[in-house]
Amino acid sequence: MSASFEPIESQPAAGARALSPAAADRVLAKAQRHFRQGRTDAAAELFTSLVHTPRHAIGALRGLGACEQVKGNFLGAVGWYMQAVDVDPSSAISLRALAKALDLAGHLDLAVLAYERAVVAAPLDMEGVCDYAFALRRSLRLDDAKAILDSALMGVTDHARLYGERASVLFDLRRQSESEEDYRKACSLDPHNAGHWVAFGEVLDRGQSWAESLEAYRKGARAADDHVLPSATFYFAKCNACEWTGLDALERKLLTMPLESDRPAPPFLFLNLPSTPAQQAAQSAAFVKRIRIGSQIDHSDRRVEPRPKGDRIRVGYLSADFHQHATSLLMAGFFEQHDRSRFETFAYSVGIDDGTEMRQRVIASFDSFYECSKASDQAIVSRILSDRIDILVDLKGYTHNAREHVAAYRAAPIQVAYIGYPGPLAADFIDYTLVDEHIVPPEEQEHYVENLVYLPGCYQVNDSTRPIADWKPSRTDLGLPENAFVFACMNQAYKIKPDVFDVWMRILGRVPGSVLWLLSVRPKARDNLRAEAAKRGMDPDRIIFAEAAKNHVHLARLRQADLFLDTAPINAHTTASDALWAGLPLLTVTGRTFVGRVAGSLLKSVGMPDLITPDLKSYEDLAVAIATEPGRCDHLKERLAAARSTAPLFDTVRTTRAIERAYETMFERWRNGEQPRPFSVAD
Repeated sequence: MSASFEPIESQPAAGARALSPAAADRVLAKAQRHFRQGRTDAAAELFTSLVHTPRHAIGALRGLGACEQVKGNFLGAVGWYMQAVDVDPSSAISLRALAKALDLAGHLDLAVLAYERAVVAAPLDMEGVCDYAFALRRSLRLDDAKAILDSALMGVTDHARLYGERASVLFDLRRQSESEEDYRKACSLDPHNAGHWVAFGEVLDRGQSWAESLEAYRKGARAADDHVLPSATFYFAKCNACEWTGLDALERKLLTMPLESDRPAPPFLFLNLPSTPAQQAAQSAAFVKRIRIGSQIDHSDRRVEPRPKGDRIRVGYLSADFHQHATSLLMAGFFEQHDRSRFETFAYSVGIDDGTEMRQRVIASFDSFYECSKASDQAIVSRILSDRIDILVDLKGYTHNAREHVAAYRAAPIQVAYIGYPGPLAADFIDYTLVDEHIVPPEEQEHYVENLVYLPGCYQVNDSTRPIADWKPSRTDLGLPENAFVFACMNQAYKIKPDVFDVWMRILGRVPGSVLWLLSVRPKARDNLRAEAAKRGMDPDRIIFAEAAKNHVHLARLRQADLFLDTAPINAHTTASDALWAGLPLLTVTGRTFVGRVAGSLLKSVGMPDLITPDLKSYEDLAVAIATEPGRCDHLKERLAAARSTAPLFDTVRTTRAIERAYETMFERWRNGEQPRPFSVAD
């Protein structure tokens, strides 16, 4: 490990005047004042003048480290802190500062050792214990972290952070009830700590204690009203519960709050806002600053020379969704169709093994499959480097269980984002994002740091072998009226927004006897949706909920609906593909951003662009026309049935070959020493 700092001399420079103790005190106070005021260069100059003063040497060295750390030169900070530790190896303050800088610089393994030494030096410093446990947790040494915290809590019973850290560890160990108990204790000890409330809300949400979860998020937002993360998580929880009171005001607040890089909210939480591409890009940029901290080791220089021409291109896929998940439902056929004469494929799985047939199918589709869910980011990077991956494809982006730091470490010379995150990543460590011209028009490249690669037709790959159950349920079997026009929307509850719901209720009012068939959601959301229908003068019984079902069964039952009504600003994505594959026509409204244009791209790819509307008024009128004009809906279903075997959307081989051509272009440009730049793939 190297550090970009200038080592101090062992003695003062010739001619240097020794400072009296009183003068040294004044210089130190002035240096600290400069540092607090953000004048790091002036502070560093004064700290340097004190490094040979026995009384202030350690403080000066730590001050120089802090100056480098504030400037983002974490390795430089490491160098100064190491010298402070050399002067006094038992100083817990110096050791903690060193550990933090090592952590920020991306040397988590070394940081853990420094945190451990700090705890040995000051075993009663509970903040130091918490820092050590947090580092152990991120190293996935969960049992060690729990043991340290258990020991500390035997002697200290009123330290909120100790309980909060142990709650996080217990959550990762999937000890749900114990995690809830510890978070409840942490929040009671420090009720103004928004971080604890947000984390507690997440744990309660995972345990399906949804009402209590929403209240925890609400308290987190109140505890830190001026910070983005608590408000954003509360907003998303309200959307999930279809609790719309005050939603407009919260949206306006989130869109105008200052962006924070020290405590950023995951950008995914902002996709459901009525935001612009520029606003989404800015939110991602704030999040990337946080990712960059702790990922400053750039491995790209490890792969200067590409392997000889004729060798297969090595493509690695990083995902937490190699199981029964929407991503695998779309991509399993793609993985199987890869041309093995030109590509060698590797999977790095950071998610669960659910034991399903889909999991086994995906494993079998790769040349090499690695289970990495219990591996640290650095261990995964080492595995990717040892496999000499040419192109690393991140299938998660900024979604749940993503490992953003793996790409930030530059684990491969070419890094690509695909399918997982429908928006700007603002990440300079992602070279390319695969899109199409409908979801991201070329003029919107300015909102993307990553270079846009335009695939022909629709960007979304589909599996043309996806089974549909032979089961042919009647409407009565599904709880639907036999002779009604059935509008359906199988999107998650958080995508249902008040303005779209207003339109749905007007559609039901204009189509006598029609019903709205929704995916079964949380009990509170169901109650809220029925109540919102009643507020709009609609009989709540005209909303019918479908329980969760296996995908092939779900596809079979979709055939009993007449028209899928899409949501905005987030469209149906995989759920739209489900509908079209099952033969159910879909009506959408074009959004302002990637996330709101996906369904339109799918419709274009099946030859049904006439079902893409420009605004909600057109959407409403067209839905009513389809439902009330004799034969119109049947004609749409006939067109869709005819397109099923011929449309580019469901041609897995065609899309696979297009993506492979994109990979080859990226690889050749890298081989030739060219910088990444946008391009289009010919059909």
